[in-house]
Amino acid sequence: MQKKPKKAARKTSGNNTRAARNNQRLRDDIRRTTFFMHGTCIISPGAEVGNPKYRITTADAIALLNRKNTWAIMLLAFIDTGIDQGTKTELHTVEHHMTRQQINQHIEALQTHYIAQQNLNTVCSVGFFMVPDHTVDLAATRKDIIRLFTAHNPWDRAHTQTATLIRKLENDLMPQEAA
Repeated sequence: MQKKPKKAARKTSGNNTRAARNNQRLRDDIRRTTFFMHGTCIISPGAEVGNPKYRITTADAIALLNRKNTWAIMLLAFIDTGIDQGTKTELHTVEHHMTRQQINQHIEALQTHYIAQQNLNTVCSVGFFMVPDHTVDLAATRKDIIRLFTAHNPWDRAHTQTATLIRKLENDLMPQEAA
């Protein structure tokens, strides 16, 4: 009679293992499909977050950012030559885990270098798109990424200037954190 409870215990243990594996697969899928984007054409002071498969709350996004992650990054420059509009992109991967502060500094350095390579007379706005998993192929979704930025008028220089001013005012009016 003792064998039946042991079998039941094994089955429960197997169910727990299976549930743990399924939870890990779900967390990995959420991480691979969640994105953060920002650019000079976006009015909000912080990055926008999205996920085409799952509902992501602000708390979920912050928790994801606060974990060390590897990253797939696309830098974008929205160009208007006066004859044609287009988008230049550059892909980067960060294969070692970075904290939120480290990735922010890394993005800033990448963007500074990327912008310096552009003809500033034709650049309307710049931005970045990143996913907290370096194995994600952003090149395969380039058109969709550009489409997401299109909602923010990236080729409209006046809009970009207004967005930049609004972000600056919001930052200036925000209470400074205590040191």
